[in-house]
Amino acid sequence: HRHVRRVGNQVAIGVETAQEKSTFLATASHDLRQPIHALSIFNQSLLYQVDSQPELKRLADKQQQLVMSLSNMLESMLDVSKLEAGTVQASPQIFQLRSLFRSLHDTLDPVATRHGVKLRFVSSDVAINADPFLLGRIIANLVINAINASPDGQ
Repeated sequence: HRHVRRVGNQVAIGVETAQEKSTFLATASHDLRQPIHALSIFNQSLLYQVDSQPELKRLADKQQQLVMSLSNMLESMLDVSKLEAGTVQASPQIFQLRSLFRSLHDTLDPVATRHGVKLRFVSSDVAINADPFLLGRIIANLVINAINASPDGQ
């Protein structure tokens, strides 16, 4: 359902349905993925080329952090839009947390290192019944937030 309202001397068209909002977010997120991915590839190339120039490397590292942050925000937006649209289908299976933690450590340790944070997961023999991809996204978001909010490197 759309409604039209006057704001000052302008007309504003509002979107009231969650479905329309979710569709918009999904479309915008999808369209932004490719240029963000390309930017990340270009920045990785830049990082390689300026490795021997500390000041340029510092700037390229900061730029890479921003690209990763933007990518994470975009993925979170897409996740939320999928949840709101009801298009997320969990595929639960029994798996050990150890394998998920190992994968998350391998993926997130470079991010933590760039932030001067020591990342450590405690090994666990616990097996759970959950969707490993969705649970991994949730934990990765929490860990990234923790890395970004860790002023003392722990």
